[in-house]
Amino acid sequence: MSLTLEDVRRVAHLARLNLAETEEAAYVGQLASILDYFERLGAAPTADVPPTVHALALQDVLRDDLSRDGCGPGLALRNAPSADQGFFKVPKVLADGGA
Repeated sequence: MSLTLEDVRRVAHLARLNLAETEEAAYVGQLASILDYFERLGAAPTADVPPTVHALALQDVLRDDLSRDGCGPGLALRNAPSADQGFFKVPKVLADGGA
């Protein structure tokens, strides 16, 4: 893939990088080489390769997600410093008058 000095300057601007002129010239060749390698990777035959989510076979070590009864409002509010009609009562944190 052909890459120009203007392309490198645009990418550097988008990345908020301040490059010297010598760096810009060096990056033209380096970035072109990287993009050429990606083109080579894109040409690799992958039609018969099954999709994977990870390169290694991993086993889930978490338990199954099973539903179960919760503790209920009475138990949840038992240690609350303040409750009112089945709800936690907390101090006001916003002033009146809108957000």
